[in-house]
Amino acid sequence: MDAVSERQKHVENFLREAFSNITDQYGQKLPIVPALPNLVQVTLNYESPIAERFRFLGESARAMAIRWIISSMFPEANLETLTEHNRKCQDPGRISKSIFGQMQLKRSLGIPAHSNLFDAYIGVLYHFFGMPAVRGFIEPSVKEIISNPTTVRTLKPGFKPVPNQDPKSQIRDVLTLTGGNIQIDIQGAENSMWQATVICQLVQSGTIFSHSRVGPSKQKAATAACYDILEYLHNHVDIRTQLMIPNCDTSQVHRLNIPESEWCKVIGNVKTIVDNKVALGNHPNKANWVHLPATDDQEETIRQLQLLLLGNGNPTNEIQSTRTGHFDTSIFGRPQP
Repeated sequence: MDAVSERQKHVENFLREAFSNITDQYGQKLPIVPALPNLVQVTLNYESPIAERFRFLGESARAMAIRWIISSMFPEANLETLTEHNRKCQDPGRISKSIFGQMQLKRSLGIPAHSNLFDAYIGVLYHFFGMPAVRGFIEPSVKEIISNPTTVRTLKPGFKPVPNQDPKSQIRDVLTLTGGNIQIDIQGAENSMWQATVICQLVQSGTIFSHSRVGPSKQKAATAACYDILEYLHNHVDIRTQLMIPNCDTSQVHRLNIPESEWCKVIGNVKTIVDNKVALGNHPNKANWVHLPATDDQEETIRQLQLLLLGNGNPTNEIQSTRTGHFDTSIFGRPQP
């Protein structure tokens, strides 16, 4: 047996044992054997075309299973409470880290707890066994997240700017809950100033929006832009609600139309650049998206943010394409070309 076949056999044996312990909501263990070839395939290459197709299926199945679990846990809860619990569970990285940690995936196979692999697994389970298997796979971790008091505490800041808290950190905390994305581009501007452009999604596959500020330092410009976004979305619930809708058109970056009267006042003559040009074509590398799951190592998260804010050169990035939905674009300025 060559090294490749031996590796594949080792992965298969591990997955057979790991997934055979999963039970559906009726307590029945999964007959996992029919799904093993696909589980092995996506494990060994979670960026392959077949893994991407299973991940596409798994993203929706995960979202539906989470809502099913929450509805079962809180049968008498109102919509606001159910929605709040659902937002706690929108970060696939947090759920996958819990599940893969229990499976000891990295220790046994040397494979990191990647959320793409997690959603691919869910897609395979749904394809072969349906929603009960998906629920059985994620339910213990979802319940743990919902019942964790630290999760409840992190909900309190919301979008309202918190005194003495860095707005960049606050946006990170918000996106941890919603499963969104943020990217901050820093460029040199005239008169020894710096321009910071914040590109943001509040939820995965949600509308992508941006806001830019210019200031005497990278930090001040980025801080002003993040503060403006927080304050604006806190004061305009209707716009925030629109931006929380998933499955929207992500082919363009929309400038958030924040009136001058709502700009924050920052020491150092920080001002807004209204006619910024954030073009989708200038973002060819989606690896530079900073996804902010709650359970990622905090030092690594801070390091990535520092690279974006203080790093060498101007990063190039891509906004990931997703399914198209409907969105009221009148709340934005003119879409950026």
